[in-house]
Order: sequence, then structure tokens, then C-alpha cells
Amino acid sequence: MNFTIFIKNFLFRFLKSDISLNAVRCFVSEVSLNEGYGGKPILEFPPYTFMAIYQKGLQEEAKQKYQAWYYDLIINKGYFNYPKKRGGFQNGKLFNKIVRLHELEEITINDQLGNLDENLVRKAIDQLVNERFELFDIIEENGYDTEIADTILVTKNRGKYYLEGGGHHRACILKVLGCDSIPECIVMPGFIYKTLSFVYSKLS
Repeated sequence: MNFTIFIKNFLFRFLKSDISLNAVRCFVSEVSLNEGYGGKPILEFPPYTFMAIYQKGLQEEAKQKYQAWYYDLIINKGYFNYPKKRGGFQNGKLFNKIVRLHELEEITINDQLGNLDENLVRKAIDQLVNERFELFDIIEENGYDTEIADTILVTKNRGKYYLEGGGHHRACILKVLGCDSIPECIVMPGFIYKTLSFVYSKLS
């Protein structure tokens, strides 16, 4: 169990509060810094643009841009096997979809990733992008249901709220739909989160 899941499952559930989308900042990691959005407002996270295009009714254009973005990160930039804590895809939703599709074709992905099947990668990306826009449609039609959605964990530092891994795509959707806040996030001071994370890494 990674530290973020541990926090969500066992600690600080009483620290939930709504947070202003204007104060939300993207996860700071090696990948997000390399890509230019680490620590920046959610408007700088590329999927925000794709969601905005989708809302304008240009669904096919939005999907193509979303797919191309994922493909570039996975194939061209090689973030497929980067650990999540570094901002990569390892053991994340898209990673698991790609691995599963390869397993169905009896392909074991090697450490060098030289045998990644591009068609299977594109298929997995297509599946995930469709899921992202299905979520957009659900939230647009029914609102953001905190009883169903996985709780978003943020760390607070100097009045800004930094997403710790998950929640970026939902934040984009809410922002595009004109919402002012993300409901019921778990909020922790940044220095406490870092201290607990360090202790947890030593004990696990």
C-alpha cells in the first residue's frame, strides 16, 4: 500500500474540506516539472485544454488531442515505467490497461519496453480517454458525487493546495464546468505530509 492510499484509508478523514479551484496546484514531480505543469494552476495541466475543447462540442478533436498527449508520454518520452511518485504511469490505471491487453495477447513486456505493441498501447489509451470523457458527462449531468468519487488528497502550503497524485482530471472537469471548488478533499499541511511520508517509507 502506498503512502497516499494509507493516508486516505486510515488517517485524517476528519480533515475533509472544500478547496478553491483557483488555489489548486498540480502535483510536483520529476515528470510534471519536465512537462512544465508541476506546481502550476490546474489550467496548466494539458487535459484541462482537452476538456474545454470537449465542452465546446468538438468531441472528436478533444479525444484525438488527449490520445496524442498520452501516446507522447508513453512512447516518445518513455514515462510508461516511471514510478508514480516520480510522476510516471507505473502501476497506474493506464499502465494496468496496457499490461492487461498485452497479457491477453500472451506478450510479457520486457524491462526495456522494446516489445510494447503500439496498437495495444493505442487501444488502452483510447479506452482510458473514453472513460475520462464519460466521467465528464456524468459530472456535467449529475454533479460531483463525493459518495462515489475517490477522495482527493491535497497538501497545503502558503495558501495553495497541491494535488498529491490523484484528482487532476476531476479538477479539470470541475474547472471547465465553472465550479468554484473541489468538495471534501483531505487537506494536510505540506510539512506534516512529507514527515509522515518519510516515516512511512522507513517502516514499510
